[in-house]
Amino acid sequence: MIGTFVSNIGNGMFSLIVSKVLYDKTGSVTAFGIVIIVQNIASLLLNIVAGYSADRFSTRRVSMIADFLQGLLILSGAILLRFGDQIIVLMTVMVLVNFVLPFFRAANFKIIPELNRGETKLISLNGFRSSLNQSGQLIGVALAAPLIFMHWTIAALVINATSFFISCFCTSRLKLKQANTPTKLGKVGNLYRSWVDIIRTLFLDKQLLLLLIFTIFDYISVSFVNLMEIKYATVTLHNAALLSLLDGAFAVGAMSAFLLINIWFSRVRFHTIAWVGLLIQGLMFIALCIFNDLVIAAIVMFIIGVFNGCSVSIFQTELHKIFKDNDRGRISSFRDVLVSIGTIIVIPVASRALNLDLNFGLIVFGVFLIVIAVFLVVVCIKGLFSVNIEDDKH
Repeated sequence: MIGTFVSNIGNGMFSLIVSKVLYDKTGSVTAFGIVIIVQNIASLLLNIVAGYSADRFSTRRVSMIADFLQGLLILSGAILLRFGDQIIVLMTVMVLVNFVLPFFRAANFKIIPELNRGETKLISLNGFRSSLNQSGQLIGVALAAPLIFMHWTIAALVINATSFFISCFCTSRLKLKQANTPTKLGKVGNLYRSWVDIIRTLFLDKQLLLLLIFTIFDYISVSFVNLMEIKYATVTLHNAALLSLLDGAFAVGAMSAFLLINIWFSRVRFHTIAWVGLLIQGLMFIALCIFNDLVIAAIVMFIIGVFNGCSVSIFQTELHKIFKDNDRGRISSFRDVLVSIGTIIVIPVASRALNLDLNFGLIVFGVFLIVIAVFLVVVCIKGLFSVNIEDDKH
């Protein structure tokens, strides 16, 4: 958990550094939108190998190597910034980091149910992990903001890289319920066959496929938040420095999701609340168009963070409970493939809408999430998620 927290300090720093530098250089959200698209193309190509690797090799080792490589790449970027163009260096590093990230995500997803968690429910563990993710992001933003606004970008990147090295060490000290042995999937040549088995399972059981599809929209929502925040701070609030406050409010909200999960979401059946998170997020994006006040904007971002965190946690818990241990790496990667495809489709449209008019972009994306939530309500009413799920404490 400490490793998750520390690595997300790095993620928060890096996202803020890249978005601020690109917006300053171009004056448009399009450049950052292009980076998000390139990120997801890289993720799309590598997730097939990443999921297989997480299932075939030691999950702990895959996660450690991914953390170390991310730190090494960002540290290299910090050195190269002294000699090259900021945009080229940062975009290159971001793309390379995203070649590694699918391996970390697949291993991290698989290792959660393997942790020695005592009597803690899986949904509570996922909620706590989500809170740590966002608290790390928040601290990362807080650390990076003063550094980049004083143009100490290299120092920010060095701290960023260090966070990944610390996370690598923490992962090496994880206590698991049992020895984390690799799954016997055979040689790498069997990669194709292993994926055919997973895809066949998904298409034979439409409930599982639908569940995976609906998990992607919260991740797309986070990409949209990263895309719109800098322009909202600059155009609506008339101060780019307030980007940190908006991002911080979102992160604090996602951290607080842990409390709502324990109080309410963990006590209600999945199919009765699956749609709530997306609906509230959609309504709150539209609400940002109505108010131009900093305090109200921060409250709205907080609410978006709360329900995004809750929604991510409950969907991830269902995936953990439904799929077997030796399939979880590939299931995580398949979900990320769907996230990448969805992001590649949605973000260019959202970026275009935001550039035409900020409020128009917020309304378009808000309505999009509301439509998805309504469709999810219909799916739940028809009982398509009423699968027989194992007990939470398995």
